[in-house]
Amino acid sequence: MSVGKILGLLYVIFGGIFGLISGIILILVSIVAPTDSPEKVATMGIGLGIIISIPIFYGVIGLVSGIFFTYIYNLLASWVGGIEIELK
Repeated sequence: MSVGKILGLLYVIFGGIFGLISGIILILVSIVAPTDSPEKVATMGIGLGIIISIPIFYGVIGLVSGIFFTYIYNLLASWVGGIEIELK
């Protein structure tokens, strides 16, 4: 579970960066759109939604994939042995 939490947090951080960049681009596009365009408000709303939803979505994906791949690793390591590190 600890690997899942770490990966979830890392994915939230990367998703926040990606979501912020994508959301800002959409908001800027909506600002330069003609004032009588009905899509202007929708595009701005989608930009704000992306800023909020992408980090949450990435975090959930990171948590689930971390738990899944840790389970697979532990299963395989019990059959063939784990990763061995030698320090001098």
